[in-house]
Amino acid sequence: MSAGWGLSGWGDPLVITNDAFDGLLTDTASIWRRTGGTIDKYGIANPTLLMVEESVPCRISTQGAGREFKVGEEIAIADYEVFMRPRAYTLTETHWLMIEMRTFDIISALAVRNRWSEINHLQVYVREVMPQTS
Repeated sequence: MSAGWGLSGWGDPLVITNDAFDGLLTDTASIWRRTGGTIDKYGIANPTLLMVEESVPCRISTQGAGREFKVGEEIAIADYEVFMRPRAYTLTETHWLMIEMRTFDIISALAVRNRWSEINHLQVYVREVMPQTS
């Protein structure tokens, strides 16, 4: 499966249940979509972002660190893997996550299905864009 899975693309609902998995989602994310932006004189992008969902329970893990994905013509390496159950929304490379005031660029979003073939949760591979400073 590739990045860009979506409920509108697959047509099935995201199954939200209160199970043991929910207890593991100890972090909270907000999902942002890139709506445009500018490039500065040094060639650095300054994106304009729009929040599309907030307070999404998630868990950020280093388990997926180092995993490689082909994004366009480039190879992107994930810094983290994020497990989450967002409401019905399509995630692609044009989305960013904010978790604990840290910003992450989405590399790939994979739907994980339960034994009835319903979408249970997402595994989202990300790279940190603006590291937290102390």
